Amino acid sequence: MSEQAAKPCGKRVYFESYGCASNRFDLEVMLALLLEAGFVVTDDAEAADILLINTCAVKTPTESRMLERIRKLSLLGKPLIIAGCLPKINLPAVRKVTKGRAVMLDPYSVHRILEAVEHAETHKGERIIFSEKPTVKLAQPKIRTNKIVEIVQIAEGCTGACAYCCVRFARGKLFSYPKSLILERIKRAVSEGVREVWITSQDSGAYGMDIGTNLAELLREIVEIDG
Repeated sequence: MSEQAAKPCGKRVYFESYGCASNRFDLEVMLALLLEAGFVVTDDAEAADILLINTCAVKTPTESRMLERIRKLSLLGKPLIIAGCLPKINLPAVRKVTKGRAVMLDPYSVHRILEAVEHAETHKGERIIFSEKPTVKLAQPKIRTNKIVEIVQIAEGCTGACAYCCVRFARGKLFSYPKSLILERIKRAVSEGVREVWITSQDSGAYGMDIGTNLAELLREIVEIDG
């Protein structure tokens, strides 16, 4: 993504994002909040004032690649924010690589990105921003990194405790978003001309089990949307 105009602030944010569609949704929320605050997005890490890496850690090889990328970004000596699943899945490994000079932001805390940026800019030390409870991210502003694709997160977390899965440590228990907000977001996106709508979560099949509905009911109403 090339530099984008925003409100007067002018500070440049460089980002990298990895992993699933839910992670991409989180990125789009963080970028929207940053742009609203007057930051601009740049493709040049060396020219940036803030570095943001939105990580994935679904498998050990992926985790290793993330840690190496974090190490290389750390060498630039700029304020660094590490978001995504990795900080919750393997915080000690992240801290070892950053040597106490980064801000960690968990998936529950993407709405606190400006707080993370402020700390990264004004303090050289580490800060860990983890929230105890999920929020309805659909209530947050969001941009589209792909102009024709609307990513809509319908839930956070899952119902399982699979021994082989580390994502549950990052995303927690199932927290389904209200159907009305999901439908509202999709209707608005369609009216704005998107060609594809991606609904995403960690376990979409479990959607609604905690709020008295289900995925089939949601899909039935989605396909009735004109457009």
